[in-house]
Amino acid sequence: MSLFAELLLIPLQAVATLWVAMLIIRAWATATQAPMRQPAGEFIMRLTDFAVLPLRRAFKFQSRIDWACILLGYAACAVFVFLAGVLLVGRVTLASFWWVAFLTYLRWAIYTAMVVLIAQAV
Repeated sequence: MSLFAELLLIPLQAVATLWVAMLIIRAWATATQAPMRQPAGEFIMRLTDFAVLPLRRAFKFQSRIDWACILLGYAACAVFVFLAGVLLVGRVTLASFWWVAFLTYLRWAIYTAMVVLIAQAV
């Protein structure tokens, strides 16, 4: 594990965490039909529209759950775990890759839920 790899991992993790958090918040807002008219909501919607809208049009999910955001969030976690594995270890085993990506997504979803609940309380 080199210092250069760890330095590359810090901004990569920051960007991936923020991207997944925005997708989770968008999925939550869609599921609860929360209005996203305030500046923070519009920022999240506009920043994620370029990825979410084409996926919605391509698959036409018929559910109250925003599967496009959930799948994109998981895909972002998978890319992050793959790049982190390549940077830190040098290789990634396929058997553990999907499981670690799922656990990373679950961890980030729990962190996002805690932040959203605290923000709603305040």
